[in-house]
Amino acid sequence: MLVFNIPHFLLKLNIFNNALGFLLQKISIKSPKTSNDKILF
Repeated sequence: MLVFNIPHFLLKLNIFNNALGFLLQKISIKSPKTSNDKILF
């Protein structure tokens, strides 16, 4: 069972990372980058 769960988990993690990156992009586009860089990263 573990062998089948690992790729599924990685796929979910990849989707989550893509969504997170997309949200960070939208946030940084909406607000001035200079003031938000320290908060986000």
